[in-house]
Amino acid sequence: MAWKVGELARPTGLTVRTLHHYERIGLLTPSGRTGGGHRLYDEADVTRLYRVVALRELGLSLDAVGTALAGELDLADLLRSHLEHVGQQLTALRALHARLSTLVSAASRSSASTAARRSTDRLRHPCPGGRCGLTPLPDRPHT
Repeated sequence: MAWKVGELARPTGLTVRTLHHYERIGLLTPSGRTGGGHRLYDEADVTRLYRVVALRELGLSLDAVGTALAGELDLADLLRSHLEHVGQQLTALRALHARLSTLVSAASRSSASTAARRSTDRLRHPCPGGRCGLTPLPDRPHT
């Protein structure tokens, strides 16, 4: 059985444009063409495409997928290397998460403290714009 590019794109969740790109970079080559020049893919092509999809879902780059499929590097070594890279990314993301959590907490405290300050400012300055003859606090302009 042979599939046209659109017939192959639908079940894989890929676009026709992506399949054409995979062809341009050598990841997937159609096994034939129709008389009208349409690409045809056989079962071996479909199997290869599903390998490409599986490796991409693991987060491998297209270059790494090509290397794996070409047999230029042992797949286990490639996956070990990728695992190490993902671990480094995870460590960096955890550090970023911690920094963001700290900033959010500080911002929340700052917002609460700002609201409290505004509330006490209104007690000190009950008149709009401080026009009751009261002077603003020396370290901050009155608003």
